[in-house]
Amino acid sequence: MLLQRQDKLKEAAAIYQLTHKGFEKTFRPNDLQTLQTVIELGDIYQRLALLRDSETVLRRATEDPGNELGPNQKDTTHGEHALTLVHQSRGLFREVETRTKRMIESNLKSLTADHATTLHTIRFLGMFYSRRGWLFKAEIMLKSSLGDYERVFGPDHPQTILTVFWLGCAKLDLMQPKEEEMLFLRALKSKENDPGTPGFLEFGEIYYQLGRTYFSQCLWKDAASNFERALRAFEKELGADSISVCHTAYQLGRAFNCQHLWKEAESALERALRGYEKEMGPGHTWTLYSLVMLGTIYREQNWIEQAEAMYERAVSSFQTHFGPSHPGTRGHRRSGHGDTPSCCQRGRIMTFR
Repeated sequence: MLLQRQDKLKEAAAIYQLTHKGFEKTFRPNDLQTLQTVIELGDIYQRLALLRDSETVLRRATEDPGNELGPNQKDTTHGEHALTLVHQSRGLFREVETRTKRMIESNLKSLTADHATTLHTIRFLGMFYSRRGWLFKAEIMLKSSLGDYERVFGPDHPQTILTVFWLGCAKLDLMQPKEEEMLFLRALKSKENDPGTPGFLEFGEIYYQLGRTYFSQCLWKDAASNFERALRAFEKELGADSISVCHTAYQLGRAFNCQHLWKEAESALERALRGYEKEMGPGHTWTLYSLVMLGTIYREQNWIEQAEAMYERAVSSFQTHFGPSHPGTRGHRRSGHGDTPSCCQRGRIMTFR
């Protein structure tokens, strides 16, 4: 477990594999200690993106009727949640919804409606809906969840504030700007009052979503200011080469572009492009949309040759990696101008969480 906390996942997996074999020989395959080890191993496989291996061992641990784990035991809940994350990573979204609803029903029967495990599972379903774009479901689930957290834990508890943040994310995508702004500002105030609380919500995430909020209201300076704060926070929290830094640099470039601050926009987008190429590869959609946005900046300055070069790189990569019918291929092939949205449109070419 020490190796897991240090993110030394391959080493931890090797230890759990040896432990599992030892427990199977000493005890039985369905013994409690054996199954607890299997669940930890499945969790590590999921974090290593070994999704089929993870699903196999987790199903065995949580669904075998002959095992010694009760349906509502803590280890079973851990295994069920890890299996849900595996299904989410594999794109089995209906399975995620079904399994999570089953976990909620089980928790309500065996625990209570106010138990932390029940509340966390209900919130997880709301967060899942939000990530999938099922926004009305997400809003209903997260609003109900927030009321429960406020009642059980109090309005300023880190778990309550995390729920405030996710409800803000859902409302942002539902285009409810005043409500989302109030929620993110509440999360920011709580974090500023208690900056040392680890593991729940970091400054970078809050500033980033505030930047998105102000961008959606065409408040470009406020958006850029919050993206800059997010960039500094992510650099401090995660390192200069993290994907969150790349996402934020991209959005900062867009905010500068809308103010016609070409040099600043170009610098931010070039940073995003370098990071995406390094971390995700030249054919990833994030890399390609960064090329498109750079082309747009060059075009708006009448640097036609540079703009054409960027669009041609993007079109070639879209066609190579996604085929001729992909919107990225068709949208930029016609005239080289592409379908990048104007600054005054709310529509977002890329949205990151």
